[in-house]
Amino acid sequence: MLPTILGVIFSYLVGSIPFGYLAGRVLKGIDIRKHGSGNIGATNVLRTLGTAPGIALLVVDAGKGLFSVLVIASLVHRFAPSPDIFILKSLCGAAAISGHDCSVFLRFKGGKGVATGLGVFFSLAPLYALFSLFPFLVAVVLTRHVSVGSLVLAACFPTVMLVAGKPAAYSVLGFFWLLSVVYLHRQNIRRLLHGTESSITHKVQVSPEER
Repeated sequence: MLPTILGVIFSYLVGSIPFGYLAGRVLKGIDIRKHGSGNIGATNVLRTLGTAPGIALLVVDAGKGLFSVLVIASLVHRFAPSPDIFILKSLCGAAAISGHDCSVFLRFKGGKGVATGLGVFFSLAPLYALFSLFPFLVAVVLTRHVSVGSLVLAACFPTVMLVAGKPAAYSVLGFFWLLSVVYLHRQNIRRLLHGTESSITHKVQVSPEER
């Protein structure tokens, strides 16, 4: 039990690393939370800092989910074999997502867990996760809203786990991710309903006095 608890804690801490916040400080000397949507995720970084930082952050945030499942969970299982590796991986994945959403380094504030959740998805079912990017891209292209694509992508995780007959723990993790993404996108959903949601091409201007 102790190794599992430690694995979950380390996964949470890895997920808590606020790379988006750090990117704002390093690249432009700003607090990314005070610009654009106020989020530390890849979409706001892309709009505020540029395309390259946005893409880089997407990869790094996804890496937090991958690392937690493929490295931390595997190490825990290696040195203290778990009776159910699927539950262990799911717990570490959920912890990484929770860390990104409620970072201990940002007073339990954070992002919306989409990229980190995608990394977890890839670590558990890489081929299915890859194919799930297609409906995400279609949703973004058709609506011009990343928030819509994010909701579609999150919905793919539990759906795929159930249809593909994956372990029950993965399905539970998928529903956890979906519910967290929907909750954290509640303001986006309201703006979508009112037609005021920013499109993917929207850019945030940062003036010198705001830095």
